[in-house]
Amino acid sequence: MKRITNFKRFALILFCLISAYTYGQTERPEYVPGQVLVKMKANKTSAQKNILRNEMKATFQRTRPNNRIEVWQTDKSNIEQLVSQYRDHPDIELIEPNYYYYLATENCTEADGQEDITPGDALFTDLWGMNNTGQDGGTPDADIDASEGWDIATGSPSVVVGLIDTGVDWKHPDLVNNIWQNLDEDADGDGRVLEWNGTTWIFDPGDINGIDDDGNGYIDDFIGWDFIDNDNDPSDTNGHGTHIAGTLGAEGNNGIGVAGVTWDVQIAPLRIFRQQRTSVDAIAEALDYAVAMNMPISNNSYAEGRYAKTMISSLKAAQTNGHLFVAAAGNFANNNDANPNYPSSYDFDNIISVAATDPNDLLWVHSANRGSSRGTTNVDIAAPGVAIKSTTPMNTYNYNTGTSMATSHVTGVCALLWEQNPTKSYAEIKTALLSSVDVLPDLTGTSVSEGRLNLHAALTYFDTTPPPTGCRYNDSLALVALYNATDGANWDADAIWNLAESMDNWNGVTLDENGCVFIIDLYNHGLSGSIPPEIGNLNNLTDLNLISNELSGSIPPEIGNLNNLTFLYLGGNELSGSIPSEIGNLSKLTALNLYYNQLSGSIPPEIGNLNKLTRLWLNNNDFSGSIPPELGNLINLIYLKVQENRFSGTIPPELGNLNNLIYLYLHSNELSGNIPPELGNLNNLHELHLNRNQLSGSIPPELGNLNNLISLYLSTNALSGCYDVNLLNLSAGSNATVSNGNTFDATWEAFRYNLNGTGACTVPVYDNCHQNDSLTLLTLYNANNGANWANTWNLSHALRAWEGVTLNGFGCVTRLYLSDSKLSGTIPSEIGNLSNLTSLDLSSNKLNGGIPPEIGNLNSLTALLLYNNELGGSIPPELGNLNNLTYLSLSYNQLSGSIPSELGNSNNLNELYLGNNQLSGCYDENLIGLCSQLTSSTNAYISDGNNFIAPWEDFCNTGAGICQSVWPGDYNYDGTANETDALYWGLAFGNTGAIRPNASTAWQGQDAPDWATDVKGINSKHQDGDGSGTVDGLDLQVVDNNFGNIHAFTQSVFIASTMTYELVEAGPVGGSPSYDLYVTDANGNNISAHGLAGVIDFGDVSIDDIILRVNNSSLVPSDTLKAFNEVENRFHFALTRTDKTNQLCDGSVASIIVVTENIQSGDFLELSIESGNTIQANGDMARVAGTTLYSNYPSNIASNDLIVSASVMHEQCNVSGSVTLFVEGGTLPYTYVWNTGATSSSITGLTPNIYEVTVTDAANMSQTLSVEVQGQYITMPDEFGNLPDCNNSPCPTLLTPGGNVLTGTYKADTAVNSDGTVNGNVEFKAGEMIILREGFEVPANTNFSGTIEDCDGN
Repeated sequence: MKRITNFKRFALILFCLISAYTYGQTERPEYVPGQVLVKMKANKTSAQKNILRNEMKATFQRTRPNNRIEVWQTDKSNIEQLVSQYRDHPDIELIEPNYYYYLATENCTEADGQEDITPGDALFTDLWGMNNTGQDGGTPDADIDASEGWDIATGSPSVVVGLIDTGVDWKHPDLVNNIWQNLDEDADGDGRVLEWNGTTWIFDPGDINGIDDDGNGYIDDFIGWDFIDNDNDPSDTNGHGTHIAGTLGAEGNNGIGVAGVTWDVQIAPLRIFRQQRTSVDAIAEALDYAVAMNMPISNNSYAEGRYAKTMISSLKAAQTNGHLFVAAAGNFANNNDANPNYPSSYDFDNIISVAATDPNDLLWVHSANRGSSRGTTNVDIAAPGVAIKSTTPMNTYNYNTGTSMATSHVTGVCALLWEQNPTKSYAEIKTALLSSVDVLPDLTGTSVSEGRLNLHAALTYFDTTPPPTGCRYNDSLALVALYNATDGANWDADAIWNLAESMDNWNGVTLDENGCVFIIDLYNHGLSGSIPPEIGNLNNLTDLNLISNELSGSIPPEIGNLNNLTFLYLGGNELSGSIPSEIGNLSKLTALNLYYNQLSGSIPPEIGNLNKLTRLWLNNNDFSGSIPPELGNLINLIYLKVQENRFSGTIPPELGNLNNLIYLYLHSNELSGNIPPELGNLNNLHELHLNRNQLSGSIPPELGNLNNLISLYLSTNALSGCYDVNLLNLSAGSNATVSNGNTFDATWEAFRYNLNGTGACTVPVYDNCHQNDSLTLLTLYNANNGANWANTWNLSHALRAWEGVTLNGFGCVTRLYLSDSKLSGTIPSEIGNLSNLTSLDLSSNKLNGGIPPEIGNLNSLTALLLYNNELGGSIPPELGNLNNLTYLSLSYNQLSGSIPSELGNSNNLNELYLGNNQLSGCYDENLIGLCSQLTSSTNAYISDGNNFIAPWEDFCNTGAGICQSVWPGDYNYDGTANETDALYWGLAFGNTGAIRPNASTAWQGQDAPDWATDVKGINSKHQDGDGSGTVDGLDLQVVDNNFGNIHAFTQSVFIASTMTYELVEAGPVGGSPSYDLYVTDANGNNISAHGLAGVIDFGDVSIDDIILRVNNSSLVPSDTLKAFNEVENRFHFALTRTDKTNQLCDGSVASIIVVTENIQSGDFLELSIESGNTIQANGDMARVAGTTLYSNYPSNIASNDLIVSASVMHEQCNVSGSVTLFVEGGTLPYTYVWNTGATSSSITGLTPNIYEVTVTDAANMSQTLSVEVQGQYITMPDEFGNLPDCNNSPCPTLLTPGGNVLTGTYKADTAVNSDGTVNGNVEFKAGEMIILREGFEVPANTNFSGTIEDCDGN
C-alpha cells in the first residue's frame, strides 16, 4: 500500500474532523437505560437489599470484586427520577445512573501495511509530536523534545501503566515486548505468561488453570482484563487503545514501525469499551483493578461523561494509593471550567487533564464546537494531538486526531519521570510535568500550565525545582483558625490535626493539584465552639461538611464568599441566630443542610437566588414568619424540608413551580389558609406532608393529578367538606393519614375503599369494566392461594383498596403489581379480560404452568413482567399482538421452544429479557427488526442461559443462527434464482445430507435441516433443489424452472472487476451469425475458473433462437444453464464444472449462434455482454466486466465487400473505455478517420460518449460505424481527490429491482462488506452493491424504496 501525500493526509484529517463534528452533534445517551449503581450501607443485610430491589422493580446484574457497588437493572425509563427518590434512603450509601463515557478521538485513519516498514523505526520521521522538523507544513521544534529527552532516559520495565481503553492488540510486533505480564498468575513457574508458538503469541498453556492464583478476583488475568466481556483477553476490537499504546510505549529502536514516548515500559490493557462508549461502572472497576495491582499510572483517553459518585470512591482510592490518573480534556472545544468534562474534571489532585495542540503549536481548533477543550483550572497541560501516527491492530500503523492522542504523550512522559525518580509522589511528578512546559502564546488562558509538554525539561526538572507556592499558605491559616475556634485539641482522637505536619496529612482535608483546600469533611469529629469568619478565605472550597458536632454561635456571613461551594452541611449542631443573607451569593450551591440547630428568624428571600439547589433542609429549628415565595424560583429542587419550625401564614402557591420536587415536608408548623391547588402541578412528587398545621377548607381536586404520590399526610388540621372524585386517582393508600384530626364528611378510608365513594362530592361513575375486572382479579386470587399472599386482599373492601391494584377514573384496572407477593399456582386465562391493563408485574413468585395466550388480548399493555417464576411451555405467539408493548421480561423461568416469529411484530418493544430459560433453536428472520429496537446490549438479555444455536448478538450483527428456509433454485441464498446459482450448484454437486421433509420444487420457503457441508458459507441444503438428499443433475433443472423468481433482495457483495468478457465474430453457421466468448484478466492474460456466468443483451434485435455450444470450450464444463428472457430480450447463461477443480481458460469458453430474421444483409448487429461472474473451486467469486460488439450482419455479403466490426470496452471504476476495430474484405491498406481526430484502428482513454469512424480501403470503398462507450461504472474521486482502486475496493454497481441510483456519494444505514462483516453508516457510491439485512425484504413481484442521503444531507 502506498503512503499518502501530505495533501492527502491533510484532506484525510479535514474529512475526519467534518465527520466527527457531525457525529458530535447527534444526541448521545447519558447513561445505560434502566441501570443504576447502588452501594448499600455496610451494616445492611441481604434481606434489606432484596426489599429495596423489589421496591425499585430491579434485578441484580453484577458487582465488582472487593467492592460493594452493584449494578441493578430496572424497568424505569426516567432513571434520574428513581435515583432522586432513593438518594437519601437510610439504607443506601450511594445510588446513581450508570453514566456513559465516550472515546476522545476522531477515529480518522490511514493504514500503512507492514510492507512499508524498514529497520530502525523508519516511521519515526512521521512522528512530528516527538520531533517536528517542519514535515507536513508544521513548525520546526513544535514538539515535546523527545530526542533530547531520550539522551537522558528511554524507559524501564519498572513502571506499569494501566491503559483503560478499548483494549490493545497485544500481539502487535511493536508492542508485544512491552505488554505487562502478571507473573503472580505464572502457575508453572517458568517466569512468563506469554509464549510464542511459532506462528503467533499465545497465553502460556502451562499457566491456564482456571484458578485465581493471585487472589484478586480475576481468573487467569495474565496481561490485564476485559471488563466488557468479563474475560482475560483484552484484545482491541476498535483500534483506539492500540493507537494509544503505540504513542505511549511502542518499543523503540527495534527496527520496525514507530517509537513510543517511553521505549521500555509495561502496558496493562484494561478493556472497557465495546465500540465508542462505555459505562461508569466499567471505568471504576478498571481503575480499581489498576490500583489493586499497584499500577502507578493509568491512561484514560475518553471524555464527555456525567459526574458520577461511583467514580469518586474509585478516584479517592487511587489518590490514597498514590495513583496518577491521566485523562483527555475532550474534543468539543468546551470550556471545562464552565462546563466540566468528566472524568478529567473530577476535583482530585492526582488527575492530569490534557488538551491537544497541532503541528504549529496552536491549540487544536476545528470549529466553534469541535476541537480541544480548555480551562484555566480544569485543564492542566497540552500535548501533540493532531494527525498522530501510531500502532493499530493487525500489524498496521494509522493516523488519529484528538485529545486521546495528546493524553498518551503525557502518560508516556509521566512513566519516564517515575522511572527516573521512583521515590517521588504523584503530586511531585505532576508538579514537574506542569512546571517544565514550553509556555506558548496560543495556550494563554487554556490550562493551568498554559504550555505544551516538554519531555527533556521534565526529566531535568528535579535538578532545579523550587518549593511549591500558591494558596497553601492562606488556606493553612484559615484551617488553623477553624482548629483553634472549635477546640481542635479536644476533637475526637483520630481526627486531631498535627499542626507541625503538612496540611496534606490533616484528617478530613482534601487538597487539589495546586495544594488548595477544596474539601473539608469533619462529620461527627467532636468540634465545639464557633465557626470562624476565616472560613470565608478558602476560595477553592467546594464541600464543607460539619454535620453532627457541637458547634454554637451564628453562621458567619463570610461563608457567602465561597464562590465555588457546592455542598454546605452544618446540620446537627447548636447554631443560633438567623441565616445570613450572604448565603444567596453561593451560585454553585446544590445542597444546603441546616437541620437540627437552634436557628431562628425568617428564611432570607436571597435563598431564591440559588437556582442550582437540589436539596434544602431547614427542619427542626426555630424559624418563624412566612415561607418566602422566592423558594418557587428553585426549579431544580428535589427535597424541601422545613418541618418542625414555627412558620405561619399561607403556603405560597409559587411552590407549584417546583416540577422536580419529590419530597415536600411542611408539617408541624403554624401554616393556615387553604391548600393551594398549584401543588397539583408537582408531577414528580412522592411525599406530601402538611399535617399538624392550621390549614382549612377542602382538599383541592388538583391533588388527584399527582400520579406518583406515595405518601399523603394531611391529619390534624382544620380541613373539612367532601372529597372530589378526582382524588380517587391517588395511589397513596396505606401511606395516607388524611381525615384524622379533621372534619371531613367521611373518613378517607371510607371514601377510598367503599364502592359508592362515601363522602364524595359526587357519586363516582364506574364503567362496566369495574365489575368485570374485579371478577378477573378474583379468579387470579383463587387460582394462586390468595389467602396466603404476602399482602392479601380484603375482598370486602373496594377494588381500589386491594394491594398492587391501580384503577383509572372509571374504575378500570390499569396496573397490577404483585411482584414478590408469594403467588403460587397458575395464571388464569381470564387475565386476558383486563382490557385497560397497561402494566402487569407478577415477577418473583412461584407461578407454574404456561403463559396463557389470552394475554395477547391486552392491547393497552406496555409492560409485562413474569420473570423469576416457574413458568413452562412455549412463549405464546399471541404476545406478538401486543402492539403497545415496550417492556417484556420472562427471564428465569422454565420456558422452552424457540422465540415465536410473531414477537417480531412488536414494533414498540425496546426491552426484552428472556435469559435463563430452556429456549433453543434458531431465530426467525421476522425477529430481525427487534435488533434495531433493542437499542443497547443492556436492553436485550435473550440468549444467555438458553440453548439457541447462536448468541442473540451474533444474530443481529451477522445473521448467525437465522432460520434459513430453502427456496428451490436459490442456491447462493441471495433472494433470487438466476445464473449465479448454477455456479454454486457446480461446487455442491455430489454433496449429500438430510432429505427435506415435504419437499417440493415450487418457489416457496421450505424448512430443512442443515447439512454438514456448505459452499462458501451457504449450507448445501440450499443447493438440494428437489430435496432428495443429494445434489445432482435434477437440481440444476430446478434453477431453470424457477429462473427469475425473487423472494427477498439481499444482493451479495463482490470485489471490483479485474476480468473482462469479449465476444469475437466467428463467421456464419447455417446462415446465422456466430460468436466466440472469451474471458481474460485486465492485462489480456488467460484465467482459471471452476465456472462462469453472464448475460447477453440483444437490444432491439428480435431473436428467434440462441444456441450455446460448449463442445470446444476451454473451460470443459460439466453442465450448462441457458435462459432467454423474451421480455427483456436478454440471454442468461452459466457454465460450470462439477469436479471442484479449476480449469485454465486458454481459448474460447463457448460459441453462441444467434438465429434472427428481422435484419437485412449489411445491417449492423449490436450485442452487449453484461458483467457476469466467475467462481473458483474454493468458492471465491469475482466480477467480470462486459463488452459490446458491433458487426455487419454477414449473411450473403460478397467476399469483396468491406466488413467492419468493433469491440467496445466500457468505462469501469478507474479504467477508461476503448474501441478496437476488426476489418475484413475490400482492398488493403485501410485508413481510419474518427470523429475524435484519431486515425488508428483502436482508440483508448474514452469517456462515455458516441464515437464514429469511417473506414476506407485502397479502392475508395468505405463503411461508417457508430459505437457507444457507456458509463456503466461511475468514475468518481474519493474525498481525497483520488479515483477508486479497482484492485482493492468494491467496484460500484448497484442492482436494484425496478430502480437505479443517480451519480453521487451516499451512505447506507447498514451494509455488509465483502468479508462478511457488518458496518454501520457505510459509505458507498452510486451503483455500488450492498447487502441490506436489518428487516430489509422485498417479496416477489413488489418494489422497494429507501432513503439515500448524499454528503450534503440531501
